[in-house]
Amino acid sequence: MTSKIFVIVSLGMLIMLFSCGKDSTKPQPQTINLTLNQHSLNFGNVFVGQSRDTSFTITNEAGSEDGLLGKAVISGEGFSLQNDQDFNLSPGEEKSFSVRYTPVSAGQNTGTISLTHNATNAESPLFIQLSGNANLSVNIHISNDTLDFGLVKQGQFKDDSLYIKNDADSGGELGGSVTLTGANFQILQGGGNFSLLPGDSARIIVRLQADASEAYAGLLTIQHNANQQATPIVIPLAGQIDKTPEIENHLQNGWNYFESQSYQNAKNEFDAALLISILSPYYLPLRSEAQSGKGWSDAYLRNFAAAELEFAASLNIKESATETGMNSRAGLAIVYHVLDEYENAIDAAAPLLATAPSYYFIHDSTVYFRKIRLIVVLSYYSLGDFINSSRQLDILDPDYSPHATDPETLLRQIQEVASNI
Repeated sequence: MTSKIFVIVSLGMLIMLFSCGKDSTKPQPQTINLTLNQHSLNFGNVFVGQSRDTSFTITNEAGSEDGLLGKAVISGEGFSLQNDQDFNLSPGEEKSFSVRYTPVSAGQNTGTISLTHNATNAESPLFIQLSGNANLSVNIHISNDTLDFGLVKQGQFKDDSLYIKNDADSGGELGGSVTLTGANFQILQGGGNFSLLPGDSARIIVRLQADASEAYAGLLTIQHNANQQATPIVIPLAGQIDKTPEIENHLQNGWNYFESQSYQNAKNEFDAALLISILSPYYLPLRSEAQSGKGWSDAYLRNFAAAELEFAASLNIKESATETGMNSRAGLAIVYHVLDEYENAIDAAAPLLATAPSYYFIHDSTVYFRKIRLIVVLSYYSLGDFINSSRQLDILDPDYSPHATDPETLLRQIQEVASNI
């Protein structure tokens, strides 16, 4: 009996010892509590090619006993994470993830975010469901970004137009309205509301009625429902009263004074024409003529440096092939020679003689191609280039070519020719 009791007691003690040893070595689990503020993200309607962002937040609750570790992995066409997918959060910390939806084709899109983690209060992975609807965009196209009516004569009008188009690949109807502000402008066609199916267009016709005002400005405002451009689209309107007759009158008076050798009065008239012509780029040809006329007036008043500047300014506006351009080149050749700028004189005369070998200045018959050629001859001679001076004299006086190249004989020959020009 005693032996049996001893065996039972010994077995009980072994069991207790074994049990106590096992409990003392088993690790105690750490509590990690995860909170997720969103379990689904719906992006709604987004146009193809555009993007919309939203976010969700993971929190390791303040009462957690250890760090929250994990990773966010996204799937689904058009969906993407915009920041690092891993997270490592101490108790009380949180992390927000930005999710972007950028559809590439029309239709419904779905996706999933899979969150693997070490939290003890939720299964791993957790899932966030994603959804979005992709729509084709409505695209507006405007044919002009401004309407410039240019010059309009007083008491007359000018019409101009633009087109509003719903692009053929738009995803829906283009709607909106057209309004106008600005004195002297009015919409003749296409004002008010419009509605265009994909591929359709509408013409807007605007009229400018000129009175005595110097300049006109207005705005054409297009409200619309297209998504690839901000609304409204504002089209500036501009126009100017046409002062061409006034400028031409000053030019004519200037040339009349010039031909009567009243050069100061001529210069005053050209100045008056110049002051008006600088108001608009539409007057550039008249401005070029005014500066050329002012250059000739200064040259005959012996203001050669001022004349050089005016001729050069005229040529910067109009090419030498025009009548005004040729007159300015002839004037430059003469003025450069007087100022002892012989190479410049040659450079000014050469294209003139090549373009118009029979050139003459209609406002002074003493200025014509033979005199311009003589300036080239004299300029080469003054530079000591007697060979080219002789060659140019051969062109000017072909009956006695070839001319001499020694300086004394050549100079005498030049003087003989010059006396007959």
